[in-house]
Amino acid sequence: MRIFSILTALAVAAVLYALVFERDQLLVLAGLNDTAPAAETAEPQAEAAETPDEAPADAVRVIATRSSVEEVPSRVILRGETEPARQVDMLAETAGRVISDPLRKGTFVNAGDMLCELDPGTRPQSLEEAQDALTEARAPVPEAEARIPEAEAR
Repeated sequence: MRIFSILTALAVAAVLYALVFERDQLLVLAGLNDTAPAAETAEPQAEAAETPDEAPADAVRVIATRSSVEEVPSRVILRGETEPARQVDMLAETAGRVISDPLRKGTFVNAGDMLCELDPGTRPQSLEEAQDALTEARAPVPEAEARIPEAEAR
């Protein structure tokens, strides 16, 4: 039984050798290739080079194309997903209802640009009250400054 394994291995090796190394001769023997191998051609390569229209059968054909410069449009259409270089979290310092149209996500803004407008509500009245209280608090300051030299003399 062992002899059959060895004979099978030798047969497979011989077939692989013929398929890989002797492919051209094997195709001629099988009748699949009408041209003879390059070693059997009587026409030398120098004569074939003189007549470019009649190339030898084993010659490699090459196709050459001319390239030209084309102007690429300034807009390139791409598909994909973009990510910002950095993100900034915007936190409110006060509460209120937003009455302006929201900015679109990804809009570029500069320092001082208004991001949104809040409903003022009762803020103007509160501001007036605070300014009145500040004015009342500053009213006695000149009188107090006038008493400083008198206080220092005592």
